[in-house]
Amino acid sequence: MSYVSYQKNDVRVVLGADESIQNLVISKVHPYIDCSKLTERHEGDVWTILTSEYAQEIQKEIPLEEVFYETKMEPRCRYLYHGEKKVIVIDEPKDVRWAAQHALRLIRVLLRLLCYQDGLIYLHGGMMEMNQKGIALVGGSRAGKTSTILSLLSLTDARYITNDDIGVSYTNTEYTGTGWPRSMSIRKDSFEAIEKLGTSYRLQTSSHPFNEDDKSYHFVYPEELEKWFSREVKTKGKIDVIVFPEFLPHGQTGAEILKITPEEAAERLKQHAVINPGRHNEFLLPYFTLPTPEELEPFLNALAEKVPCYSLKQAFTSLEKGTVLIQELLEQSDIVV
Repeated sequence: MSYVSYQKNDVRVVLGADESIQNLVISKVHPYIDCSKLTERHEGDVWTILTSEYAQEIQKEIPLEEVFYETKMEPRCRYLYHGEKKVIVIDEPKDVRWAAQHALRLIRVLLRLLCYQDGLIYLHGGMMEMNQKGIALVGGSRAGKTSTILSLLSLTDARYITNDDIGVSYTNTEYTGTGWPRSMSIRKDSFEAIEKLGTSYRLQTSSHPFNEDDKSYHFVYPEELEKWFSREVKTKGKIDVIVFPEFLPHGQTGAEILKITPEEAAERLKQHAVINPGRHNEFLLPYFTLPTPEELEPFLNALAEKVPCYSLKQAFTSLEKGTVLIQELLEQSDIVV
């Protein structure tokens, strides 16, 4: 058994697991989370995640509650936990790859919950950096965030920061977007819509366990995106512009980008603010304090006022056109207001 501390900003959690699981998790959290090996199990006020080998040992020390989750295409999940003692045991699944995947999810969600105390606010959106300017792409599911990010990666020298969950903070008069270790879910037809994206090498070098069963989507970890596009992933960046993408109705073509008012932008940001930064984590929520939508409003209103916001409407068949419009937008010298 080995123990590793996983830290982001000023908060951390500890994972106790076999080397095989630790190595997988360490590779998947790269480059967003700092990892350091510990000589022994940590005792103290730190959330600790343990794999199934520890279940009987821990149950002898403290009574554990259990929670089950059933998810399509995944083996059954069973967690044992003690919230006051800040201990979670991944009792199922046993398979190394799936145990590592659950460890990664728990590390991510615990750190995100803990980062609320550092003032992070979460948005449903992705983020890129191009021309030394950061662009946040905010929107709901199937709005075109991932497709736009992939088009930017394939057709420009843009740098990837995050795909589906931005942590936003405000310090020193600027807004910063922080990325998280999370796989990207790619529609299979994206490989046809973005000609430069599709290569057999890329499909063959993706290690997510979902790829064995899912026929409609392909899942890629950030470390694999680095290899796909031969450029390093960034962990965070200044937010210079916010774009709200949406797909045009089926059958329409083309793309257009229009500036929207701070009032409209604020309403859109409120729609896509994330209160609970995770899923299958309901058993953890009693041990954390989450903000209310009303408490987030002043932050989101100020963000919409201080950062220029745009609406991008594009056809799925016109992603290249949308990419050109974003390039032209970021080349404007007066974009930062």
